[in-house]
Amino acid sequence: MFRVILAIWLAILLAVSLAPDAVKYELGTKGGFHDAGHLVAFVLTGALFCWKALSRRAKLLGALGACCFAIGLEALEALIYGNHFEWSDLWIDSLGVILGLAIVALLQGTKTPAWFVRK
Repeated sequence: MFRVILAIWLAILLAVSLAPDAVKYELGTKGGFHDAGHLVAFVLTGALFCWKALSRRAKLLGALGACCFAIGLEALEALIYGNHFEWSDLWIDSLGVILGLAIVALLQGTKTPAWFVRK
């Protein structure tokens, strides 16, 4: 069920990202809340990519995957609409992924690795 939720979420992000500007303005994703929308969307995306990961390494790989998805979305927007690549959006998306990863780590708890414990 979790994979279905993730797939639906990614499809929604893809559809909204590639929608024409008129649709984006109607949905409120353009304008004053543009940056906040990116942040919230990728906090959730980062959390979803990291939620089922069992190790720190797997969580980091999940976060990297979410960042790669953000790069892909920005690249597709630039290719389809002939826009320049929006680096500021990518930075906000990446910050969102990092926050999503941090939230998951806090909610799930983290164990201190044995090699890190001082005796």
